[in-house]
Amino acid sequence: MISRDFLRGLSHLSKAELATVARYETDSNGAGFTAVADILRRRGHTIEAIVVLEDGLQRFPKVASARASLAADYLSEGMIPEALRAAMAAIEQTPDNVLANRLALRMLVQSDRREDVLLRLKVLETLVPDDSLTSGIRKLVAAGDWAGARKLVQNDFERMGVP
Repeated sequence: MISRDFLRGLSHLSKAELATVARYETDSNGAGFTAVADILRRRGHTIEAIVVLEDGLQRFPKVASARASLAADYLSEGMIPEALRAAMAAIEQTPDNVLANRLALRMLVQSDRREDVLLRLKVLETLVPDDSLTSGIRKLVAAGDWAGARKLVQNDFERMGVP
């Protein structure tokens, strides 16, 4: 669990953010931890956001949106296996979670898990038919160009700042 002193010591928090941190400190229903993780992430404290999300999910495991956020934070830190596990857990809880499906697709392409890629593509084509990355991957995979699909994802990772 993240230190309350660390949270209180963050500089330049708005009144709304301070209120969110205060609610997190006394949270008994799980509503506050994702908001605190968002504040930490915006302030450049992604590792601390991960700690808050991991702790929150241990206490409140049914918050599927937090799993997708955790997957994105893991990915931003280059923690690919952890990111894929978190994305798949989010999908298991909420199969139509677009963020989790997009993240999983990227990592599955990079891992060359072809059958899983095809499944994620099918799901995403239903959820977001106009998504350019999904469409690009689908076209490359349909042409048998898995190396091109991996390169497309790698370029996307670089654009996102993923190590």
